[in-house]
Amino acid sequence: MFASRPYRVRIVALSTELTLLETIPDSLYAELADLSDVTVFHTRGWHRLLQRSLSWPVHALVGRGSGGSLTFFLPFVTKRRMGRKINVCLPLSHEIGPAHAAALDLQDIKPQVALWPLEIHAATALRGMVPASHHLVTRLDLRGIDEETTLWKRLHSAKRRRIAAAEREGVRTYFSDAMADYARFAELQVITRRRQGAPGYPRDFFAVMAEELAPSGASRLFLAEHGGRLLGGVIFLHHGTAALYAYGASVTDRDALRIGVNQAVMWEAIRAAWKDQCHQVDFGSTPQGQTELLRYKEQFGGVSQPLIHCYGSASGLPFDTPQDGTLARVGGVVLRHTPLPLFKLVSPILLKLVI
Repeated sequence: MFASRPYRVRIVALSTELTLLETIPDSLYAELADLSDVTVFHTRGWHRLLQRSLSWPVHALVGRGSGGSLTFFLPFVTKRRMGRKINVCLPLSHEIGPAHAAALDLQDIKPQVALWPLEIHAATALRGMVPASHHLVTRLDLRGIDEETTLWKRLHSAKRRRIAAAEREGVRTYFSDAMADYARFAELQVITRRRQGAPGYPRDFFAVMAEELAPSGASRLFLAEHGGRLLGGVIFLHHGTAALYAYGASVTDRDALRIGVNQAVMWEAIRAAWKDQCHQVDFGSTPQGQTELLRYKEQFGGVSQPLIHCYGSASGLPFDTPQDGTLARVGGVVLRHTPLPLFKLVSPILLKLVI
């Protein structure tokens, strides 16, 4: 599948040998602790999630210094998107680039020698990659917040009112690592994705997440109930000092939502990240045209900025599918009107084709 011979790149005083790995040995993940820019998306648990639930084996472009130490790690999936073969680092992630040694000059690395075309979901200095942005990323800085009341005041007044309303109505928010609760969240996710006009995840996606990520605390599920009924939930991904809002779900019932269920469960997750001494909450990416979603995230205290992805192709142009483009809008209308049993069956196949 891959080139049989590694190639060498001279980097200042270092000699780094880059090798394509079709299979990543478990022992390599232990070496990532010495590299910079490592995220939850670089980890063995996330890679096993992609392989087990979406049948995408994760490969890697790996670099080692003259002494044999790991200096460069770029995981990727080789897949087809709308009929075109691409290498992506990584599907279902919004910000992951190469993990690397601090002394490594990324401008001397030429991925096109071994891996092309290439899409990297982060800004990177790798040679030959073209930056582009049609999304924003929103982050809440938790550093320097010593009191929960200070964190509370970071929220917009509208969010505080909704959370207070949920408390008055008796909404219960809590953390769970139980497999049964991941299954309940998965059912709620199907309803949410259909309402949003977005393709759903494979049937076992959240079950596999519970097995691969929950035991280590890399995935953290928070749920909101009222009167014994599950109304909403969020999943945060944790790695190091970063907490990422990755998935959210809620019922369609407007009367249930008006009491602030979504705001209350998000606040529970943010507060937990602060208690765990995380430095930031990353609310994920938002297409530039979705101003309402962007405002929702910013009202939790987040600050938005352009999200840069990088592309390497013969044309030098992006080859992803914009989430706010015409194709996505038309597809969204169709998905929203697809009967639920058919949506469960068909939309995960569509997800694999477009992300």
